[in-house]
Amino acid sequence: MDLLDFYTNAPLLELGAEADRVRREKHPRNIVTFIVDRNINYTNVCVADCGFCAFYRRPKHAEGWTLSYEDIGRKIDEAKAVGAVQILMQGGHNPYIPFEWYLDLLRYIKTNHPPSGDENLGHHDVRHRRDARRAH
Repeated sequence: MDLLDFYTNAPLLELGAEADRVRREKHPRNIVTFIVDRNINYTNVCVADCGFCAFYRRPKHAEGWTLSYEDIGRKIDEAKAVGAVQILMQGGHNPYIPFEWYLDLLRYIKTNHPPSGDENLGHHDVRHRRDARRAH
């Protein structure tokens, strides 16, 4: 079986059934664990054009947005209320957000919504901010 072809073209339920079969083969005790987490999309403004998400908007688009720290905080509280133990901050590559905004966001979260597990920025977000900061 060509795994890449199967992954790319198999119907979702068939792909899921095969993944479950492999999991059972590798872990026959049939123990499955999970965590409750939440991805918080803090902006939909993006210049990456990667095709990863369907909700991004180019800079200056009328439907572009960036959440306030308070809105992000409310989403963290909502997640914690349902038992989330991990928060992933994930957003577009927004050229209008300065590096200091991210630092202030992390300070805001630490002060107002003390971590109960992992609060992280996605690796693409960190790389984009690093590269943008080097360019200035």
